[in-house]
Amino acid sequence: MRKNHSATHLLHAALKEVLGDHVNQAGSLVESDRLRFDFSHFGPMNDNEIAEVERRVNEEIWNSINVNIKEMSISDAKAMGAMALFGEKYGDVVRVVDMSPYSIELCGGTHVNNTSEIGLFKIVSESGTGAGVRRIEALTGKGAFQYLEAVQEKFNAVKDLVKVKSDDQVVDKVQQMQVDEKELTKQLEQRNKEITSLKMGDITDQVEEINGLKVLATEVEVANAKAIRETMDDFQIEVTRYGNYLN
Repeated sequence: MRKNHSATHLLHAALKEVLGDHVNQAGSLVESDRLRFDFSHFGPMNDNEIAEVERRVNEEIWNSINVNIKEMSISDAKAMGAMALFGEKYGDVVRVVDMSPYSIELCGGTHVNNTSEIGLFKIVSESGTGAGVRRIEALTGKGAFQYLEAVQEKFNAVKDLVKVKSDDQVVDKVQQMQVDEKELTKQLEQRNKEITSLKMGDITDQVEEINGLKVLATEVEVANAKAIRETMDDFQIEVTRYGNYLN
């Protein structure tokens, strides 16, 4: 739990750096195997922002910052730049968790002695919880490593499915498969259209006169609705010379 609590302080500081000073903590949950951090922000984070926040937190973990905890007056804490939680009320004496130069916060919780004890930090999700509030869920230490192991296993399974050896080849292979799939779909639609045309035959032979109106009514088994629509579009010029028709 200490690792995850200290990680929330680094996360808070990283979010302010990447997104702006408008970011403030709006709630958190710290457990032994995970953390959740709610914060004020006007919209979803993009992939680059998430990656940058994650990178900065890990940088400070690997910088092995000593974590100093001390009590002092609220005025002294503010003078040293300690960050207070928005809306929180504090007494004359406060507890400061100092991870200088990266993070200094007022906090009463338990923490690691050095940021290196956190080991590793991995964001697993970013979502919205309400208007103007975003949520990050993350793992640290062994939990983060196990998560990355599971991701790698899935990635290896994808490599096997698309039949490539190198990690670098996966994206190119999937993109080529998407191109091939679009081309095959296009060819299939054309074949369906041709088959529908053959089944319908010469529609001019099927025109009947009912109550003085030229009417075309035909029933054709087709692979899909799109094929019959496209076929009828092709026949429309020919059909309209018979006046009114039904289809």
